[in-house]
Amino acid sequence: MRYRVLTAAALGLGVLAAALLLEDALMRQSTTGGGLAPAAGDDARASTTVAAPPGVAEPPATLAPADPTREGAAPAPAVVTPPVPGNAPNEAPATVAPVTATPPARPTIVYPQLFGAREIRGANFAPFPKWTGLIERQVNEHVLYDGPCSARRFNRCHLAEWRALLKELDGKTRREQIEAVNQFMNRAPYIIDPVNYRVSDYWATPLQFLNKDGDCEDYAIAKYISLRELGFPTEILRIVVLDDLNLGIAHAVLAVYLDGDALILDNQISHVIAAARIRHYRPIYSINEEYWWLHRPSAQ
Repeated sequence: MRYRVLTAAALGLGVLAAALLLEDALMRQSTTGGGLAPAAGDDARASTTVAAPPGVAEPPATLAPADPTREGAAPAPAVVTPPVPGNAPNEAPATVAPVTATPPARPTIVYPQLFGAREIRGANFAPFPKWTGLIERQVNEHVLYDGPCSARRFNRCHLAEWRALLKELDGKTRREQIEAVNQFMNRAPYIIDPVNYRVSDYWATPLQFLNKDGDCEDYAIAKYISLRELGFPTEILRIVVLDDLNLGIAHAVLAVYLDGDALILDNQISHVIAAARIRHYRPIYSINEEYWWLHRPSAQ
């Protein structure tokens, strides 16, 4: 599929604007807290002692046990051996403290570097209205019309085709599901947003993409939502906005973290490929429903 040059305002934030805005957020984190946190494995933890506020009693001090050999010390209490259960006919049953079950730990996800870049995590989604807007539209998108699959307007027939794919993939391995979703979405024609929506940039829902086709981030979003429908957890999926160093333009792909690897689903590449095999991509930021990550070269 032929890739078309995107405008400077593409991909939700212009590449330059995104870099400046996210860099500014990173610079502010040390003074304002800015919603940014180091990625897993980079966070530093410190213990802080906080004095009680006025009017609130300090907790009682912990006292060491009295020394029974010291003159004037109170005599130590007698040691009473509890009766053995069953020896006394009217013996009261022993009181056993309830056992609180510990919830199962969330599985640890291995996040290999994306295209050799380090990352810093953020939780404030204010800079990403196109992403949050499409998620909201996706949740509220219900109205569909009857019609044939040959119709240009998206209808129940097109939705049934997508649903049939997801149903067919139910029970397959995750790798099989990833490959099939990538192939299914990559067959759509590439159409830039100024032609499709008469705006410089628009992030489409999967239903809009299946109806009107789209550009690079629309492929990535449709794949993201499809895998979420198949039960993939949010924490292993990310939309990645990046620079294509070969073409000198902005681009977007889907990254899936599976079995310790970062797999890339790209409308410019027909098959799923490991991120480590791609040398000409430089990530700017990545995002999912929980967090976003600012990417910078590891040498910086």
